[in-house]
Amino acid sequence: MKIRIMGQTELKELMVAEPKKHDVLHYTNAHSPPTQEVKDFAVDWFHIPADDLDHYRLKMYFPPTAKNISDALEWSKNKTELIVACHAGISRSSATAYIIASRALGPESALDILEKGHHWPNRLIVYLGSKLLKNDKIWEIFVEWQKTCNYIDPSQNNAWPTEEVKAQIYWPSITPDLKTAEYFEEKSKDR
Repeated sequence: MKIRIMGQTELKELMVAEPKKHDVLHYTNAHSPPTQEVKDFAVDWFHIPADDLDHYRLKMYFPPTAKNISDALEWSKNKTELIVACHAGISRSSATAYIIASRALGPESALDILEKGHHWPNRLIVYLGSKLLKNDKIWEIFVEWQKTCNYIDPSQNNAWPTEEVKAQIYWPSITPDLKTAEYFEEKSKDR
């Protein structure tokens, strides 16, 4: 399976330039409609309306759910030319592409589709995907990879995240709380 990760603008351009050549797994923000030309020009198209959150603390937004990820994994089986896209092609799409590639290639080999310094995969998607696939190595290998990434905040002219932020991000506080995840999973059924 060939998997490509991209943002909304690149996706639209590719769909027009190469119509009916790619299967597309397409994230939009929860309250944004999907782009019609993407749907029309894809071989097969799967839409996930979910905001780019990696936690369940903001109740006015809709983070990706276990059902979203489960449905994406099921839909992506047997695809050969897969594009995974979100608004910027950095977070939701890279996380989902990593999960799909982990299923096919194993988590270590799946890291090859991620570009350090560019992709910042959505941690909730990776965590839920690892639980759905019953493979904790997906999460563990991803967290170790993420620790090796250096992200720069150009407005501050220094490395980000700081040591204090790293302590909050990496262990264990950002690991999604499954009870909260289950609560929002129930709430998402009303969408």
